[in-house]
Amino acid sequence: MAPKLPLPDNFFACPRLTTGEVDMLTVVAARTTKQVIKHACVQAKSRIRWSQYSRHHDRGLDTYIGEDPSAPLGVVSCLIQSQIHATLDDVANIHYCANTTKYKEFIRTFFDDKDGIQLYTLARPTTEQPRRYVGVNWAMSNDSGILSRKRDWCYVESHDDAVIDGKRAWVRSLRSIQLSCCPDLRTAKGFIRAEHYRSGVVYVETDVPGVLDVRQLHQVALNGTLSKLYLGRHIALAVSRRRSRCMVTRVQQVLTTIHLSMALKPNATSFLCTLCNGHFRRSHQFCCHCHKNLGRQCTRRGTASLDHTNRNGSSVLCMSCAEHSLLRPPTPSIRKVVLHVGTYDSDMIATSEEQAEDCFDTWISSCSGNLTVNKATKLESLPRESVPSVNDVFLVSLRA
Repeated sequence: MAPKLPLPDNFFACPRLTTGEVDMLTVVAARTTKQVIKHACVQAKSRIRWSQYSRHHDRGLDTYIGEDPSAPLGVVSCLIQSQIHATLDDVANIHYCANTTKYKEFIRTFFDDKDGIQLYTLARPTTEQPRRYVGVNWAMSNDSGILSRKRDWCYVESHDDAVIDGKRAWVRSLRSIQLSCCPDLRTAKGFIRAEHYRSGVVYVETDVPGVLDVRQLHQVALNGTLSKLYLGRHIALAVSRRRSRCMVTRVQQVLTTIHLSMALKPNATSFLCTLCNGHFRRSHQFCCHCHKNLGRQCTRRGTASLDHTNRNGSSVLCMSCAEHSLLRPPTPSIRKVVLHVGTYDSDMIATSEEQAEDCFDTWISSCSGNLTVNKATKLESLPRESVPSVNDVFLVSLRA
């Protein structure tokens, strides 16, 4: 009999973590974030030997396959680069979920996942760090098909700011762990526990205001029979590409809905041009990119390279956005995909920074397997900050 989803919020009995366990999970989150930043770039220095994978050179995707000696056997890695029209605050607010209800809605909306539960919250946004979050989550993906069974995940999730090549960035990283309170559900529910070896998404500001580079890194092991078959890595690649396209497209749709609603909302300045402060009545328009109210004298007609056009097929842009309209690719524009299959060397000695990362990964695997908590003590809820989230308003309407 198929398991009933969604699972109740209290399905996993999560006792209180000790101080040492909280510190260890925080270290895992910080280290994974650094690794995602380092490896989520094709041009970065890496030990991976790349070769072009021409079979997936369609639809504007450049695919490469290689070998990574630091990745365990069965891990398939995929890197997809694109661009979206957004700010770091926009994407950080979309990804932040204050409770399990919002987390369920987030993964269903942006990834079509079946279910999810927030197990632990280790750090919430604060006034000093408004875009930081650390937690332990469980998720049930919706990538199963004829050849694969349902996969679930248990991982540490981290959100944090960063600076990459002198540009501001925001990172969401994922790393699978083993918890005694979140056991393998293959026997009880028939789920196969998949793993995030090193996954995440990096948003980096560009020279064009309001445009972000998006780098999605997927290093996953689907496990089960698929991980032992040659076909398994192709299925893992297809799953990663689908999730990346789905996430970028829907994030852009949500942000567009937000910006349009703000632009069309009546207020005291609705009859003033944002650029020149000139008065207008009915003969006004708004920029299709930044959505500012404009008089006709402050607008330009751009090409249809942006997502929003008028009836004649041309875009209405303000002076600032029109200067950069020729530099912007269509949104979303998936540009590159990188794939590699990992091999494992258990006798590796840490004689360099890169090899030290491997030893850290081995240490985390051994620690996560021994991570136990006192089941007699319940987890006390942490104080929640009143951080606004765009999910409350727009996620339900997007799914409809």
